Amino acid sequence: MNMDALYKQRRQQFWGKVLPFLRYVLSSGFLFFAGACGSVFIYYYQKLLDAFPADFPFVWVAVLVLLPFVLITPLRTYLQEADLVFLMANPIPMSPYMGMIMRRAWLLKSVLILLPWFLLWPLYRLWIDEADLSLLLFVWVYAGLLVLQLLNVWGRWIEVSLVATVQRVLLLQVRRIAMFLILFLFFARGTVEALLVLVLFVVIVLLAAVFLPRHPLPWEYLIQSEKRDRARVYRTLQLFVDVPFLQADTKRVSRVALWLGHRTKWLPFRSEWKFHHLNSKLFIRGEEAGIILRQWLVVALLMGVSSTTVVTLLFAAAGWYVTAVQLTVYARRMTDKRIWHSYAISPEEPVAAASSVSFWLYAVGAIWIGIWLLVLAWSIWSVILVFAALVLSRLYFIGVLRRKLSKEQERI
Repeated sequence: MNMDALYKQRRQQFWGKVLPFLRYVLSSGFLFFAGACGSVFIYYYQKLLDAFPADFPFVWVAVLVLLPFVLITPLRTYLQEADLVFLMANPIPMSPYMGMIMRRAWLLKSVLILLPWFLLWPLYRLWIDEADLSLLLFVWVYAGLLVLQLLNVWGRWIEVSLVATVQRVLLLQVRRIAMFLILFLFFARGTVEALLVLVLFVVIVLLAAVFLPRHPLPWEYLIQSEKRDRARVYRTLQLFVDVPFLQADTKRVSRVALWLGHRTKWLPFRSEWKFHHLNSKLFIRGEEAGIILRQWLVVALLMGVSSTTVVTLLFAAAGWYVTAVQLTVYARRMTDKRIWHSYAISPEEPVAAASSVSFWLYAVGAIWIGIWLLVLAWSIWSVILVFAALVLSRLYFIGVLRRKLSKEQERI
């Protein structure tokens, strides 16, 4: 059996299952959210470079930024439980396969760590007070990070192949402490101290590889690790869009959404306001909640970096308008006559409930944006604008939108 072909086939199957849902992630406003957060980061990062403080804790910042990129080492094997029967029983050499897995992990980490080091480089130049540093130092430090990642991948493999769980956990802690000390000593003291810790780490891993009992190939652990990696990807998707068929693959999806959905039992008069309760639960457990919350956060970030009061007011007005559009689409979807007709329910009650719930959700967002507006640009016009947004939203959702949805239901 060609293990390389099997690896490529299973990788294509996995990403072929996941990639179509990225379209929903992108349409949920993720690109706008990421762009807004990136713009805010660049704005404050440039301000930091323009006025770099003499007591800036660069060592701790560099360690905290680089350490996750060095430590996190997912060995994506794409192994399945059926492999315990079909692959384990056949005399197939798995060493080349695992070697390929570790090379791929190292190459991926080598590319990913270039981004944080590229962002830290201007700060590093200002911290050592040498604005004309040559590119050779940038490459030298990056080469050191590559060596660290290579040793980390190797240590990770020795760690997962250990038989005893206690020994595996201890070696994991040693690896974490060693990587932290190497990065800290390199930036704080120098290369010599970091090299001493590096050599000590290599010796410890070699002793563990030689004297501690190890599996030739830890099938069960690698299969469980692959399940956790898959579940991590699925949970990331669930932050943006509800993917029903993925819920059967991981039991931890949408835990926050489920918890919030259960809290809707606290709504008053939920037995009398059954459609209010139903619409609130559908909103919280659906994708609209995440979309609107991200929009509110983006508006707050943009208002925080705006330079003038007029721009702050424009961002607030834009946030209120976009929220109104999103909640209008949500209310229209919740009043689909075909859904209620299948239960022999008159559409008037769902229309009233959808309009009312949309208004109260809008009011929460309007107050959130209004608080930021009053804090950042306090004036009588800001107060008037906040009250105008609440009054006009009441007239729109309870009056105009409700009548419009009722007429739409009559025409269906």
